[in-house]
Amino acid sequence: DRIPPETALYPVEYPVGAPKALRWLAPYGLWLWYARAAVRRAIEEVRPEAILTSGPPQCVHLLGWYAQRFGVPWIADFRDPWVTACD
Repeated sequence: DRIPPETALYPVEYPVGAPKALRWLAPYGLWLWYARAAVRRAIEEVRPEAILTSGPPQCVHLLGWYAQRFGVPWIADFRDPWVTACD
């Protein structure tokens, strides 16, 4: 409800057809492969001003890192107070 209607979204379904062993060993690794293609498609179609990644899961930040290859600035929201802990 908080996402403006003009925001382009590229949802990525989880590949449930993948072998069960792979889904168990690398659940996010499988999804990231498909999500990476969606990031590239979004950059080509929309040419966004920036990419925002939010985790956990922290592996989604790999998509923001990947987006930088195309000259798109990346904003990472770690949503984890331990990331900024000073003590």
